[in-house]
Amino acid sequence: IHPNILAGGQTYAFKLSATNSHGAVGFGIVNITAGRPPWNGLISVSPEQGTTLKDEFQLRTYNWTDDASSLPLSFGFVYYLARGGSTYIRDTTRTPNATAFLPLGYKGFNNSELPVAALAKDVFGSVGTVNTSVRVLAPSLESAVASVINQTSAIEDLAESGDTSAALLMIQAASELLNVVFGGGSDDQAKEAAEARSEYLDLTLKVAAKAETATA
Repeated sequence: IHPNILAGGQTYAFKLSATNSHGAVGFGIVNITAGRPPWNGLISVSPEQGTTLKDEFQLRTYNWTDDASSLPLSFGFVYYLARGGSTYIRDTTRTPNATAFLPLGYKGFNNSELPVAALAKDVFGSVGTVNTSVRVLAPSLESAVASVINQTSAIEDLAESGDTSAALLMIQAASELLNVVFGGGSDDQAKEAAEARSEYLDLTLKVAAKAETATA
């Protein structure tokens, strides 16, 4: 049976027949109820509007329901990419909340809002999702590069603690903010941004090496 053929929550009867060398036929029937992903989940994000690399966002998911045989649930959070797909804010754990710095919202999406989602995964791997969005703004061009540089130590600390996913998320946020400076800042600001980008390239390599070591 191919994946996604059976409808979740529906009961199916499977029959197996066998014929022996004398032509006698026997059979057995078993009823199986297909699993269904968790449902009825809600998500909240606080604050509803904030500044990238300055404000930490509190994400919480709750109210999920699932069949008793599918419990316990684990929870994760993602944001959706403008080009399609998604990136984890935090991978699935038993904890239904997370704190994170978020990258910039998309200019073309409802006034700089970033689409995010909570995931609930049961013990069989079925995943339910619930979506929302949060407005994530850039700081002023005058303070943007300083905001990036000021988070360097925090990123290094996250990597050292083993939380390379959070470190890489902050690097992504910093990279997008530097792109804003390159696109609209003065020559001096662009020069500062270039120096910061060089530092962040080295930092990215260090964090990636930590992540590779952790998964080896």
